[in-house]
This record gives sequence, structure tokens and C-alpha cells, in this order.
Amino acid sequence: MSDDILNDVFSKAITGKPLIKDRDVLRADYTPQRLLFRQEEIKAIGEGLSPLLKGAKASNLFLYGKPGTGKTAVATHVLKRLKEHVTKQHAEIALGYANTKSSREYTALVQLGSAIGLELPATGLASGDLFVKILAHINERGINTVFVLDEIDELVKNHGDKILYEMTRANSRLNKGSLSLIGISNDLNFKEFLGPRVLSSLSEEEIVFPAYTVEELCGILKDRVKAGFNENTVKEAAINLCAAMSGSERGDARRAVDLLRVAGDVAERDSASFVDEKHVRVAEKKIEQDTASEALHSLTIHEKLTVYSIMLSDKGSTGDVFAKYTGFCVKIGIEPLTQRRVGMIISALDTLGLISAPVISHGRYGRTKKISLAISPSIVRSAFKEDSTTAALV
Repeated sequence: MSDDILNDVFSKAITGKPLIKDRDVLRADYTPQRLLFRQEEIKAIGEGLSPLLKGAKASNLFLYGKPGTGKTAVATHVLKRLKEHVTKQHAEIALGYANTKSSREYTALVQLGSAIGLELPATGLASGDLFVKILAHINERGINTVFVLDEIDELVKNHGDKILYEMTRANSRLNKGSLSLIGISNDLNFKEFLGPRVLSSLSEEEIVFPAYTVEELCGILKDRVKAGFNENTVKEAAINLCAAMSGSERGDARRAVDLLRVAGDVAERDSASFVDEKHVRVAEKKIEQDTASEALHSLTIHEKLTVYSIMLSDKGSTGDVFAKYTGFCVKIGIEPLTQRRVGMIISALDTLGLISAPVISHGRYGRTKKISLAISPSIVRSAFKEDSTTAALV
């Protein structure tokens, strides 16, 4: 019986009409040749880095914006173009990148070393010692260096701001060469996690990436359809629905492109001649479940307890959520965070799309947050049952 099913699946794959002609173009991490609706941000980053072409230090840049607003794509695009001009100028410039959500602090420093041609041990040294070696190499070679720290808020939240402080003070310890940072953060409140000494030494330029409008998302999707799908295989209504679903709340281009890609997969599996709205709706349900489950698994224990507290909160107020959270901390034997820190976690969970926390105005009685779960409770329960720490609570 299983062989019959597989024969049917494989036969459809061979004989079905292909809708997608270039799957890479539909990947969330694909950087297109032209970046629509981000000319101002491209110009601002380019201006901040342009002193490098004259042998001078570039500005520290911090890029803020919700997920899917083009921060990493724009930074990558500008650095690629900068590298082309560096080659023409024969300038001594090094460009490095690390995603600090998926990398430890130590790994990020090893990647910085690699960018300047310095091989560092994968383990065995203190982070401070690694950084001393990096600075010595920059100074010896006179290299003007730009290092991108993607999701820099995760680095600070997980490891503190000590290494960031060292990086911001690096130029005062260099006789030749320089080190400039491009920090990328989804958290608009990221700087609240930094101590006063880091804030005073940053001297950064901030560039805020606004959420894409529905109309802008339509333009981005049409560009991807032209490059990634065969002609006349995606209905206009399907594009509009992908844009509306992704733009109404978060203006997230990454989610819009994911919806389009998964809808294309659904349509191909159905042996459909084109992608239409019903395929997009099926894709939305699948993505919501997969994305939410992955995000829940990646949360810290305090973030998980906050999500669970929100799910069980009747009032949906910060006070009620915090009371439930502290109760769960006591139950599993860990020290609770302060209410202020839990408030920051709530903001971060809202940015991730796991919860909804709009501010409600009560006129002269002030404003409060109305906090609620933005995903199915069954997804939360399923994810938390797989975690030995939270399984006992579910």
C-alpha cells in the first residue's frame, strides 16, 4: 500500500505541470538584484560607510525594524557594492558578518578574525583574549574593518554588553586601522539592555526600517513571481492575498515571500494549473503552525513561562501575566525576573508575532496593554510538552 502511495506521489511530480521555475528566488534569505522601496535606507548606509573608500573610519550604524523589513538584505547589498568599489580603489578594508542569534559570542569573534585574515582557535581562549588578538592584527595590518552583528539584541541579552563595549572602544586602542559596527536588531527597545558606558561610547547613527505597506509587498511579490514562477501561473488575487495577510499587521516581506512559495508548492502537489487564493489560505495555516512551533522551541525558559502565563491569563494585563509567571517560576524552582524584564519579554514576543499586545487608551484613566496569545493554544501545548522543564506545567 505504501508503495502505491509513493508511486502516485512520484508520478505527479514527474507528469505534473511545473509552476515554479527557480525555487532559490522564493527563499526568504535570497537577496534580489534590486531592493524595492528601500532607496533611502540604502543611501543612508552607503553614506555611513563611504569614508572607508578614503582610508577613514566608518560610522557605527544601528539598523532597527520589525522582522522582514529588509534590514539584513539591505546591509548585505550595500556591503557587496562597497566591496566592488574597494577592489577598484585597492583599499585595505575587511568586511565581516555574524548572526549572533545562531552564534555564541566566542563564535562571532572567530568569524570577525576570519574576516580580517586571522585564524583563531575554535575553543580554548577567553573572549577578551580573542578580541585582543583581533585588535593587534587590525593594528599591525592597518585594516579598516566593518563587522555586521545581525540580531545584536540576542548577543546582549544572552551574554551581556561587555564585548560590545570593547568593540565600541576599539578605535581608541588602535594606532592604525579601525573597527566599525553595523548592529541589526528586530527589537526597537534594544538599547534599554545596554549599560550607560556602552551607550556613551557608541556614537552610532540609527536607521529605522519601517514596515512595508500592502502595496509595497504586492510590488515585491510581483518581482519574485516574474523571476521565480513560470508565466501566467500565479493569479493576481493570490499575490494580493499574500500581501494583505503579511502587511495588515507586520508589513513582513519575508512572510509574504514564504506564503507565495508554500502556496506554489501546495498548487503543484494538487496538480493545479496556477496558484490561486485557496492555495494561499492552505499555505498560511501550514506556515503558522511550523513557524510558531519553531519559535516556541527557541525561546528561553523565562520567555516560555511568559507565553504560558499569557495563554492562561483571564485579564490580559501585565500585572496578571506577571503574577502567573512568578507562580510558575516558583513551581519549577527558578528565580523570577523583575516585572520590568518580563515587560521587555512581552514586547519581544509581540515582535515575534507569538502574542498580541496593543496599547489600549482609557482616556483620562491612562493606557494599558491588552495581552493575548496570537497563535493556537494547541501549538503552545504541543511545543511545551516536548520541553522537560515546561512539560510538567502543560
